[in-house]
Amino acid sequence: MKLTWIYFITIAILMTSCDTNNETSTESAPESETSAKEIQLQPVEAKYVCMVNDQFMGGKEQILIEAEGKKYYGCCDNCIDKIKNNVNNVRSAKDPLTGEQVDKASAFIVKEADDDLLYFASEANYKQFLEQNQ
Repeated sequence: MKLTWIYFITIAILMTSCDTNNETSTESAPESETSAKEIQLQPVEAKYVCMVNDQFMGGKEQILIEAEGKKYYGCCDNCIDKIKNNVNNVRSAKDPLTGEQVDKASAFIVKEADDDLLYFASEANYKQFLEQNQ
């Protein structure tokens, strides 16, 4: 019985070590890490985000809410009220590069891998942010 377990454990260890010593997978790992970093942030259109929850809504168009002549988007009736009345200053966000306040209606919007949003004052700020964080 002990020999059977030792045999299975030995086989499992040998199989695992073969996979980790594969030169092809080791060489391709840095490329896939780079690719993952590159797709961590993706620009999105404002109409696909909820600006109250700061979430990308899976490509589904959200409710257009006009306030002070600007176009904002929300996902429900509660968002309409919050945007129209600017509850908790919901119409603005901090630019991750500069820390300055940005109006979400005119921001360059980017989604992170978890669908959270970042609002940049411009596409140039976004590109500079990418360069600094690679």
